[in-house]
Amino acid sequence: MSALKNVITRTFQRLKEGWELYNYDRFTMAEYFRKLGATVGENCSIIPTNFGPEPYLVKIGNHVTIATGVKFSTHDGGVWIFRNEIPDIQVYGSIEIGDNCVIGENVILLPNIKIGENSIIGAGSVVDRKSVV
Repeated sequence: MSALKNVITRTFQRLKEGWELYNYDRFTMAEYFRKLGATVGENCSIIPTNFGPEPYLVKIGNHVTIATGVKFSTHDGGVWIFRNEIPDIQVYGSIEIGDNCVIGENVILLPNIKIGENSIIGAGSVVDRKSVV
C-alpha cells in the first residue's frame, strides 16, 4: 500500500510542478528558478524547465539565452563505482554562465564549469572544462 501511496504522491507533485510552470514563459522562467535558489540575471530567455536537483549551484548572468533541451548537471553520479577505493569521493560543483551568452539546443553543462562573458556554446556541445572564455 505504501508503494501505491508513493506513486500517487510523486504523480501529484509532478502535476503541481507542471501547473506552476504553466504560468511562466521563456522570458519569465528566471523568476521560477530564482524561487528554487538559482542566481539568474536580468533580461534572460530560458526555455529549459529544470536546472537539476541542485539549482542553487547554478549562476546565470544578464542577457543570457538558453535553448531547449539544455541539461544542467551539477553532480556526477558515476563516481559511485569508486566508493570502495575512495569512500569520500564526490564530484559536484557549480555551473556559471557569464553575461551576454547563448547556450545552444541540447547542450550538456557538467559540474565545475564557468562560461565567460559573450560566449556562444553551439548546439549539441558538452561543456566539461573548468573555464570557457
